[in-house]
Amino acid sequence: MPSTRVEILINKLISNSLTPEELDELLMLLEDSEEDITKVLKEYFDRLVNDQ
Repeated sequence: MPSTRVEILINKLISNSLTPEELDELLMLLEDSEEDITKVLKEYFDRLVNDQ
């Protein structure tokens, strides 16, 4: 379950349900949350690989 705003936005991006406003927010967060985003994306791709 997503626990941070970055995780929520990335999950919405992946599921193609991100609004234009949320995209703007995510892009702003990218500048400040590189470590969080890297963690979320790694977890997502690990799940993809493990679910195959």
